Amino acid sequence: MDIKFRRLPPSGELGYPLVRLQIRSGRQGTDVIVTAKGFYLAPEFLVLRGSEAFAETAPAFGRPEDRGARDLRDSLIEDGTLVRRGAIYVFETDYLFHSPSLAASVILARAASGPEEWRDENWVKLVDLDLE
Repeated sequence: MDIKFRRLPPSGELGYPLVRLQIRSGRQGTDVIVTAKGFYLAPEFLVLRGSEAFAETAPAFGRPEDRGARDLRDSLIEDGTLVRRGAIYVFETDYLFHSPSLAASVILARAASGPEEWRDENWVKLVDLDLE
């Protein structure tokens, strides 16, 4: 995989404000909670080092339409980007996803809508933020 890095401006210089977003989610029937943080870089999404992901995948995550997210998750585990710590995985480095939905699916270990899952510090959904 060929990774290209780019320097991020302080805010707005690429046409979008740098709004820090988060996911905080629990898994029904368990006491496991994950927290992830990142930035929407339209159309990409940067998940920050130290963010967490569920270790257990949801049963429905085996559907064929979730294969891309499952395969990416598996490769992030294999290459050490995601490291298991008990009932969660932790991002050992920042990771740039192709979309907020792909990032949310990898973190939540299920199909997920990034615009619905990612929220700002006031808990406003990404879909409801005016980032244009």
